[in-house]
Amino acid sequence: MLHISLSYLSGDEYAYVLPIPTMFLQTCLRLYWAFQNVPAFKTAVQDDDALFGTLDTWLLYKLTGGKVHMTDVSSASATGFYDPFTMQWAGWAMTMLKIPRAALPEVVDTAGDHFTSTLPSIWGHPIRILSCMADQTASMWGSCCFDIGDVKLTMGTGTFFNINTGTEPHASVSGLYPIVGWKLGEELVFSAEGANNDTASIIKWAQNLGLFDNPEDTADIAHSVQDTDGVYFIPAFSGLGPPYNDGSAASGFIGMKPSTTKAHLVRAVLESLAFRTAQLYSCVLSETNYAFHTIRLDGGVSNNDFIAQLVADLTGLRVERPVHVEMSSQGCAHIVGYKLGIWKSKDQLKKLRKIDCVFNSRPQMKKAYEVTFLRWQDAVKRMCGWYNGDTSSQVISDSSSNSVTPQNSFKVSAGRRKNGSIPK
Repeated sequence: MLHISLSYLSGDEYAYVLPIPTMFLQTCLRLYWAFQNVPAFKTAVQDDDALFGTLDTWLLYKLTGGKVHMTDVSSASATGFYDPFTMQWAGWAMTMLKIPRAALPEVVDTAGDHFTSTLPSIWGHPIRILSCMADQTASMWGSCCFDIGDVKLTMGTGTFFNINTGTEPHASVSGLYPIVGWKLGEELVFSAEGANNDTASIIKWAQNLGLFDNPEDTADIAHSVQDTDGVYFIPAFSGLGPPYNDGSAASGFIGMKPSTTKAHLVRAVLESLAFRTAQLYSCVLSETNYAFHTIRLDGGVSNNDFIAQLVADLTGLRVERPVHVEMSSQGCAHIVGYKLGIWKSKDQLKKLRKIDCVFNSRPQMKKAYEVTFLRWQDAVKRMCGWYNGDTSSQVISDSSSNSVTPQNSFKVSAGRRKNGSIPK
């Protein structure tokens, strides 16, 4: 059996529903660019000699010898032009971006026999392909986010904050976007997602810059100083997602001075990742009415105790980190085993969850960070619109229809109990 789970870049996909700026992270815009700038591709499309698909579609096509031109609902909804409200390719996108419908893959359930099997010539014997899903859906399965209101936070190359919204897609007002979580026969589950596309990539960049030798040391380095000495970092190599939705924002340090050390810079980088996560949570609070209690962490960056604890402090939520943080891989095993009947229910899968560490919110730390967080938001505001030549104050909107500036956009619930990290 073979399971494919890959990462798909996505952004503010449903700009036709709400006036949210579109960023060049969606597959649909990249496809449009290729159509306009690659003559051979344009000719092939015009001659009905081209098929479109994200990487999962290409792999399925190659592995099956061209028999299968498919994608599952979760992968399709991450392209930017699959409408979760109608569950079909969006006509507006095909018309506006000139994407031919015949070139698009068939959209199918997340798991099933429709993916067929691999060519016998590849591994000497055909291997069944039982599932194909986007990585954030796989992560939700790995984290057992099966109930409405369940939240998981993946901190990998990017940060992805996903909420199970049940049988209804989420209409956004500040930049969260609705995606199809999964479809298994009659079971159709949606998710609301907020993303910050620079996380592990920021850590790697800082390492290449020489701020530290080993990413595993960064939490201790950050703890070696009391604060950042007034230095702030904006993690925006790919622009800024919700609540800014600004693809022209720039990254950078602000506030460096002669007393600034590498430790201050490392702490500023780690704090910025937690700050962006807190902003995503603020969007979630403003757009939904769910009662949140726990965040389920996964992804390589979640191994950083400094970031995990600060996320708990700023959100006021209990943060759970599993023994193994690669939940997408575990989610693949979960959904295939569930489809095969190895596990008869999702409750059985929930019993397999193993929590390594719990980070509880420290209300006094949230209070202590108020001024720092406001100053950081002011620094972010200065970097918005940088590559457009527009560094004026950016205006964003929350669900109350009030226009607010970024430094006023953060609102979280009161902190919970206990301090620090509790090994489990």
